[in-house]
Amino acid sequence: MGRKEGGGVIEDINRLFLNNHSSKILMRKLLVLALLSIIYTCSSYAFCAKVTHVRDGDTFVAIVIDKNNNTIPVCIRLWGVDCPERREKFYPEAKKFTEDLIFKDNDSIVIIKPVSHKEWKSDHREPIDWEKPFPGHNRLVAEVFVGDKNLGIELLKKGLAMLDIRYCRDCDYLKSEKVAKDNELKIWRENCPVRPHKKLKSQFDPESVDVLKKLNCP
Repeated sequence: MGRKEGGGVIEDINRLFLNNHSSKILMRKLLVLALLSIIYTCSSYAFCAKVTHVRDGDTFVAIVIDKNNNTIPVCIRLWGVDCPERREKFYPEAKKFTEDLIFKDNDSIVIIKPVSHKEWKSDHREPIDWEKPFPGHNRLVAEVFVGDKNLGIELLKKGLAMLDIRYCRDCDYLKSEKVAKDNELKIWRENCPVRPHKKLKSQFDPESVDVLKKLNCP
């Protein structure tokens, strides 16, 4: 698979849904996704995938197409956010939110925009080698778009995820978490919510540093 522009994503859609030609509603939604993908892929590598099941709020399995037209299941991990783990409070709600957004509103089709592992955030411009394992538990780290929505940002807005500031310094993500925190939504209702990576020292500590100001976010 090479770098995908709008036409490339449309090809992915056709191959993923060879058995769904009778569904006019589905095809209309897919065409909208294809148009949106032109925006998302204009500066970086991205592709369409069909989600099969959700493991938790920030992790799911999807089917992708390799360069030989083979379908491959891939574990996708959202970049920049952490949702509650199994047996933690708000785990069911975060998982259900992701499931509802993907399956109920969007027929399980998402746009995957991989993020480089070498930087906090950079446009990944190289095709994916599906035969090699991914760093970090063999999961592809990526931004995920469901229609016109960024899944990670939507989880932050609802208070169902916390920012992983070791890697994510994006102003839109930071401001989305701040809104949920200011309104004490879900996770932020707890007296002392603990970030998943709080034990790991970070250059930025949200408890002692005004991150938005330091990053010059508007």
